[in-house]
Amino acid sequence: MKRTFLFILICLFVNTSYSQTYNFTFSTADFSIVENNGKHMIDYPASFNAICNTCDPILPSCVKNILLPPNKKVNNFTLTYTTSNWQSDIILEAMPVECPTDGGDCPNIPCTYDLKVYPDSIVRYGGLSTIDRYQYVSFVITPFVYDAITGSLSFVPQVNISIELADNNVTNAIFPTRDRVIKRIVHNPNDVDLFYPQHSQRTSTQNIDYLIITADSLKNSFEPLCIWKTQKGVYTKIVTTEEIDVTYSGSTQYLRIKQCVQDYYDNYGLKWLLLGGDNTIIPTVNAHSEVLAYDPVDSIYYTVSESIPADMFYGCFNGAYDWNANGNDTIGELADNVILDQEVNISRLPIRTRSQVKAYVDKLLHYEQAPTMITPSMLLCAQKLWNYDTITNYSDAHLKSDNFIEKCISPYFTGDIIRFYDTYTDFSNGAAYQLNTANLTTQLSNNYHFLHFATHGGYTSWGIEGGMSYTSNNVSALMNSHPMVIVTMACNTNAFDKAEPCLSEAFIRKPVGGSIAYLGSSRYGWGTSSSLSGLGASFQMNQKFFTYLFGNTSLHFSEIIDLLKSSYSPYSLNKYNSTRWLVLSNNAIGDAELPIYTTIPNEFENVSFERNGSNLVVNTGGVEGCTITISDVADGGNYYVTNTNTVSATFTDVPSSCTIVITKENYIPYIAETSCLITTEIIEDKRIVVGCEETRIGGIRMIDTEFETCALGKGIQFPIDSSLIQPIRLGEVKITDIGSLEVINGGTVTIEHLSMEDGAELKIH
Repeated sequence: MKRTFLFILICLFVNTSYSQTYNFTFSTADFSIVENNGKHMIDYPASFNAICNTCDPILPSCVKNILLPPNKKVNNFTLTYTTSNWQSDIILEAMPVECPTDGGDCPNIPCTYDLKVYPDSIVRYGGLSTIDRYQYVSFVITPFVYDAITGSLSFVPQVNISIELADNNVTNAIFPTRDRVIKRIVHNPNDVDLFYPQHSQRTSTQNIDYLIITADSLKNSFEPLCIWKTQKGVYTKIVTTEEIDVTYSGSTQYLRIKQCVQDYYDNYGLKWLLLGGDNTIIPTVNAHSEVLAYDPVDSIYYTVSESIPADMFYGCFNGAYDWNANGNDTIGELADNVILDQEVNISRLPIRTRSQVKAYVDKLLHYEQAPTMITPSMLLCAQKLWNYDTITNYSDAHLKSDNFIEKCISPYFTGDIIRFYDTYTDFSNGAAYQLNTANLTTQLSNNYHFLHFATHGGYTSWGIEGGMSYTSNNVSALMNSHPMVIVTMACNTNAFDKAEPCLSEAFIRKPVGGSIAYLGSSRYGWGTSSSLSGLGASFQMNQKFFTYLFGNTSLHFSEIIDLLKSSYSPYSLNKYNSTRWLVLSNNAIGDAELPIYTTIPNEFENVSFERNGSNLVVNTGGVEGCTITISDVADGGNYYVTNTNTVSATFTDVPSSCTIVITKENYIPYIAETSCLITTEIIEDKRIVVGCEETRIGGIRMIDTEFETCALGKGIQFPIDSSLIQPIRLGEVKITDIGSLEVINGGTVTIEHLSMEDGAELKIH
């Protein structure tokens, strides 16, 4: 059967200049029918979602994105599709009422749907979106037709969408410099290079990639992060709220901050945004949302409504700018024409003090520059949400977590997967090994790289066995040296505006270990109790996160969150539901540009340099697709040149003192520096120096006699008579037993004052 429909989106007399048909195919081999208590469910792959209206039959759907040219808009589209009979005598399970994961009851209310044909439309328009300046249009496709009258279930093997575009007359001179995200989410990735030209080399005057917004009192503490990101090719700038308040207009501080963000997006190509502080430093913007719930006492349906901190507000420039179009001061209502189109990748570091900033930045620098990953590992914890299976006596969290592993962890993750459930564990004592505070502290101290926790939650706690809680106070006892990426579907654990510290803050602020990134809801999470193996809204969103993470290792933390929200936003277009609620409330915590190591990282082994006066050629040793950056920002200079997607690069007019950084996805950064003089320094780590035609090790260096200090490596100042510099003398270089110095030089190397401990390394070539 073939059907044709015409959807008119915009009725204008325009000059259409572009039209294209896109074909989407599906296979029944990717789906199966599962019977559950006389009802049937369609088991679906991780690329699909089970997001339906309450009490409608559950029909899996997927989002398909089509890249558009930057100067075009959708005028209309036509749809054709074919159907074939697949199943008979099917009684599909209805979408149950969702419940918050706050520890309350979740009644399994029998749900009935009208006897008619579902869905109302095979394809629904999901809106126009922008990611990193790439413009694309979304469609929600449900490749099934269910006749509830006859019980027949048909399959849609192919859907054809013809899009007619019109001139938009809106262009932007700044084109994207990164295409790794968009090529993974659109149906037509080959059009990316055609529509959006890329720049392989650029300087700081062309782009500001990363903006850190914080208070003036914290600015200096963020400087090491700013320097490192710039050194590796992500040009970064810090702007304070005090500067924003006097530079930008807006009736509230959050609107002035948003004006600043859009300014950097429009004029400098901003891609990453870090909100450097909790709600006392950077204000939250609370958006209204609603979810239909059920009261088992009064046997009535009712609406749960909440004002939700939504950091994505700062990166959404389309629709009502202030999310208050109707002027009633209730922000983010459907009537406010809110378009959940996040154009900047955003995260928040919920800290308050300089010491908290330093602790996280130090942890981040170690994570990025010196990762420790012998075998990647993931711990999955689960504590009963609402009930137990009557046959196996497994908890619903146990069964849902196993389903979660099967769909989105095992197919992509090559490391160790360890289960720690209330009704089952992979440890020697099995289920008898209790999910309690002591045992959880022990396990979280074992340097897992990833943690997913399925449980109830509060502002400062996860629910664990025996009706107890694992709290923010317990985090200080953790002994993990490698910080985790934590994802949870529990309620409220990321409520950085409600508790001090909330659970996410306790993990992220821990100086050593704890977490490097946290994804959780700032208000309720949502799930269902009717189908023990089915995944509720929060589980599905977490599933999508790990699918993006493990299936696309080149994606960075806030990029994944942005993609996650973009994939769910079409389901909440013009309607309230749990999906819209979670898109708003799941705020990214940690560094926005964080590259997450999912496998054992590679190392650059054969990097070479060729120096000719002030010119420098850098070769990665045959490793393709690298970013090579040279800058002197650490010394307060203005030299900054970065080359992307290359195997070698030539730099001109290179300063005598600067930093060279080579990066690539899942590679440990290669860090070197140019220097003609290496002096008065204790080397306790790996240091690579690209020397001059005449390089000196241990040469005399002048000191500031007024303050009686001398420099000992990386700009750290110590008193002359301090024990820290003994027995080192002025001008001497000392390499410790764990240190190494490699000098790459085209001329002579003179050693004057050098001492080396047993185990130290000196390489000159």
